[in-house]
Amino acid sequence: MKELISTYREELVLFAKLSAWIGAPIIPAIFLGKWLDGHFHTAPWLFLATMLLTFIGSMLMLVKETVAVIGKFAPDKKYERESDK
Repeated sequence: MKELISTYREELVLFAKLSAWIGAPIIPAIFLGKWLDGHFHTAPWLFLATMLLTFIGSMLMLVKETVAVIGKFAPDKKYERESDK
């Protein structure tokens, strides 16, 4: 039973990390983009640029976290595509 709880805890922590990388950067980017557009009178271009940069950064961090988790569960295996065999 203790192992099961430990496994669920690890999975919930992973879920929280991945969710945070999706949601947390968006909120400051929204305010920064709107402020930059208001300050430089460039609506909506700086807002869209901050959203794009935030999206790219979030996706890169999601991939990094995912690769780290995959490496934790299968550190010695190299994954090959079916077409490479």
